[in-house]
Amino acid sequence: MPTELPTTPPTMLLISVQELAEVDACLAGGADLVDIKDPSRGPLGRPAAEQVRAITDRVGGARPVTVAAGDLGELPAAGLAAWADDAGARFVKLGLPTAGEQSTLAGLSAVRAALDQKTALAPVLYADLLPEPPPLSLLQSLRQAADASWLVVDTADKSGRPLNAIWSRQQITQLLSDAADAGMRVALAGRLGLAGLASLRRLAPAVLGVRGAVCVGGRTGKIDAALVSTVAALVCAGPAAARVPSEKT
Repeated sequence: MPTELPTTPPTMLLISVQELAEVDACLAGGADLVDIKDPSRGPLGRPAAEQVRAITDRVGGARPVTVAAGDLGELPAAGLAAWADDAGARFVKLGLPTAGEQSTLAGLSAVRAALDQKTALAPVLYADLLPEPPPLSLLQSLRQAADASWLVVDTADKSGRPLNAIWSRQQITQLLSDAADAGMRVALAGRLGLAGLASLRRLAPAVLGVRGAVCVGGRTGKIDAALVSTVAALVCAGPAAARVPSEKT
């Protein structure tokens, strides 16, 4: 399992799966990264440890795997670390509903200290809970607190506006630039449809993430390989297997 995602230049496609049966459709459709979450438990619903292990085994190193860990404060730092160890998670995403508060940075640091050193931690900002994109100073603080090389931007309200309707292209472009200056690459997600994906792809983020866009029946439905293929063709250039290196052991 890698502690960092690949560093290949093209924008990569991340697909969030909720169950073992979705893995094959995700891979066959051309996903670059497999994310594991429980959408019934919120935007970053933390899945059961046994579900993470089963899905990771099914992926079998064909793609890097990330895991949603819920929001900061849902579990104490030690409890979150115990869950990650039990799940075998080596790249976890942690939501920050209150990104700029000192207590958030302290909590993030506590989680980082509790996690296994081999487990990467990516802070997740909710665009719809922020008045504007975070300034460079906050991004630098987040990177330091989490020892993070990745930043994820998502939305908390999955019935609300998509990311590209909350922040302007100019704001997102500035965020990508500031994150790079802070030493972090960025994954963009948040109710993205085909139009939003096409628009954001032009800004060249490292990763674009979806679930609802590739599901029949919305984000709590089932992933469809044909829909994954459609999105992959829009987001990425070339076959996924050629773009993404195998996971390191």
